Order: sequence, then structure tokens, then C-alpha cells
Amino acid sequence: EDLKEEFVYATTRFKKCELLQLYGSLCKCGFPLLFQANDYSPMSSEVGLVLVLMKMSGYQTRNQALAWIFMTSETQICVYFNAVVKDLFHRFEFLVRDTGNELLRWSKCAPTFNKAIEERIKWRDPSFPISSDDSNVWGFVGGCLVPISRPGGQNSIQMSVYSGHKKAYGLNYMVINAPNGLIISFRGPYTGRHNDNFAVQKFTSSNVFSNRVKN
Repeated sequence: EDLKEEFVYATTRFKKCELLQLYGSLCKCGFPLLFQANDYSPMSSEVGLVLVLMKMSGYQTRNQALAWIFMTSETQICVYFNAVVKDLFHRFEFLVRDTGNELLRWSKCAPTFNKAIEERIKWRDPSFPISSDDSNVWGFVGGCLVPISRPGGQNSIQMSVYSGHKKAYGLNYMVINAPNGLIISFRGPYTGRHNDNFAVQKFTSSNVFSNRVKN
């Protein structure tokens, strides 16, 4: 309550009233009041939520700076960030990972998403022609390679997770983003040697929305 509105919005991308509303909604879903990890002193879930939002909003990603803001150690920042994210993921995983059903939940929003995309295109370039294919676009496919340590064992295992494009070992994940910034579908992991197009083909070949996914 003591934080200024400008600071809260700049660090979390939420207004104070929105942040309180979000926290209240999470508590109704069983969000714990305290997070206790190992032998560290407990952290309130309200502070933990702000920590996660600060780090994910891009305001401050360095643990050293966050440790100074929250007056704790860098180790505790890592531990409680992981604890809160893990709790949120297990609690709401079904919204983005449900073998295609998650898209059915958003199907009623497809016309609104499509209209928002078309309006954005017209705003950026009024002369840009919008084809009939563009009228079916309602989301954007994105891939991300998450780096991992080089696995030991057989060379075949190392080759399967090595990305020649990124020159790194990792696992690929694919998401579908809506125009409002929300991730509405999450797929993976796929071995690092496969590119984003492979993930898209795997997704579209088995999904009822295959005729509406545009890369």
C-alpha cells in the first residue's frame, strides 16, 4: 500500500488495483499465503507474486538487484522465484497444456483477436493490403530454445539436442500468442535439433485449429 502507483506499474506492468485484484483471485484458487523453502525464512505469497511479476516484466532480471529491493539474498530470490512459478504452473497448467482443448476455450475470442490484428496493421500502414488469408489470422506462433548442459553418454543423445542454428544444446518449446499478449497454447519440449517449423507441423497435424494456424 505504501508503494506509489507509478512505481508499481513501471515494475510489474499492473496498476495497484489490478495487482490486488489478481492476488485476490489467486487466493480464491488456493494460492498459499506463505511460501516456505528449505531452511529459509518464509516469504508471503503477495511479495512472491510481486517478485515474479518484476522479473518477468523485464523491469529487473538481475538477482543481485532484486535481492537489494527485497532485502534478502540472491539465493533466496532464486529459491522463491522458482517456488512461486512452480506453484502457479501446476495450478493453471491445464489452461495452456490440454491436448488442444485449450484452443477451444479461446475459440470464441478468435474474431476479436483477428479484428485487433487487422486494426493494428491498418494503423501501422493504411495502404497495406489485407488478403482473405489474413482475415483468418488470430494468433502468432513462436518458438524458443531453452539451453541445457551438454548431456553425457552416447553421441546420438548429444546430437539430438544440439541446435546447429543456435550453436547450443537445448530443448525447443512452441507457444501461440494472442494479440493481447497472453500465451494461449504451449507445446514441448522438442529436441533441440528440430527447428520451429517442425514444432508447428507437429501441432497443426493433430489439432482441430490446423486450418487457422499461420506461421
